[in-house]
Amino acid sequence: MIEFILHILWDLGLKVGHAARSLAECARLAKQDITIRTTLLEARFLWGDKALYEQMRKQYWAEAGSSQNFVEAKLAERDQRHMRQGESRYLVEPNVKEGKGGLRDLQTLYWIGKFLYHTEDAADLVDHGVFTREEHHTFQQAEAFLWDVRVQLHYATNRGEETPVVRRSAGDRATARIQRRIAAPRRREIHARLLPCCQGCR
Repeated sequence: MIEFILHILWDLGLKVGHAARSLAECARLAKQDITIRTTLLEARFLWGDKALYEQMRKQYWAEAGSSQNFVEAKLAERDQRHMRQGESRYLVEPNVKEGKGGLRDLQTLYWIGKFLYHTEDAADLVDHGVFTREEHHTFQQAEAFLWDVRVQLHYATNRGEETPVVRRSAGDRATARIQRRIAAPRRREIHARLLPCCQGCR
C-alpha cells in the first residue's frame, strides 16, 4: 500500500519525504535522534489504522525521554542555526526559514510547548498558559506571513526543481533581487520613498 501511494505521488511530480517503520523502530530511533523525535511529535493521523496510530502516540510519550533533554537539544539546535545564519533579526537578506526570528524559531517554540504539555495542537498551549489567545493569534499571523514569503521565494528561485546541494539554502534566503520580485504583487500601502527591495521586509 505504501509503495502504491508513493508511486502515484511520484508520478504526479511530487517530492515526498517518507519512511516506513515499526512501532519498536519509531521508539528506538526517537530516543537516538532529536530530529526523529521532533518529527514523531508532529505526527498526525491521515488515513488507515487509527488504533495503530494511537498505540504509536502512547508509546512515543511513554519513551520519548525527559522534557529537559528535549528542550536543551532544541535550544542547542537553535543556537547553532543562528550562528550559521547570523545572530541578528534585522539582516538585509534574511533566511526566512533558518534565520533568527524565522519559521524554524516559531516552530521550535511550538515543539517545546507541545513536548512539555503533551499536546498535538499549538492552540492547546493557550489553555496551559504558555501564551494568551491574543499572543497565539499573533503567532498564527506571523507564521502565515512567513509561509507566504517562503512559498513565493521558492517560486521565484525554482526551489521545487532539482538544484545542487550547495545551493539548497538559496531558496529560503530573501536576497535584495528576490525581494523586488515578491514585493511588487503585494500592493502594500507603503510609503513611496521605500525601495521595492525593502517593501517585502515591512
